[in-house]
Amino acid sequence: RDLHSFPTRRSSDQVDDEKRMVYGVATTPKLDNQDEIVDWDATKAAIPEYEKWRNLREMHKDSAVGTVPEITIDDIEKQVQIGAKVVDESAWQKCKERVYKGFSIGGKALERIKEYSPEFQKQISRVKKMLLSEISLVDRPANPECIFTMMKRDDSEDRKSTRLNSSHLI
Repeated sequence: RDLHSFPTRRSSDQVDDEKRMVYGVATTPKLDNQDEIVDWDATKAAIPEYEKWRNLREMHKDSAVGTVPEITIDDIEKQVQIGAKVVDESAWQKCKERVYKGFSIGGKALERIKEYSPEFQKQISRVKKMLLSEISLVDRPANPECIFTMMKRDDSEDRKSTRLNSSHLI
């Protein structure tokens, strides 16, 4: 299966209350709050192994809370977009109540280099090869691009949609 031919979900970041699905960006090659960048080629190379398991965790704990049935590799935006099915009641409630605001990847760096970045004017780590072992629902993603940007939920008899911006996340 060609990972690059998956349809792109342009306004993908949402919570679907009926199907218990959360959509968003799982990773991008941007500097995270641990001064690390996972190279785009490393991410793409790690996805086929992750696809065998598609596990979803909560805050990188050893407890599964769902699966990731939808994975889209977007070479144009350089991001992995996912649709995650949350089966754990507590984790689902945290998604609906905006306790969890995004995704974070977990795994093992198989090849990492330290380098000085003129762009950021500091020493950073660059992951060149990795094993992607899980994706977690998190309250504060290390990668600032991996947040939910729109949620759909039932607040009354009428279905409501809310587009989120940074002020909603505080």
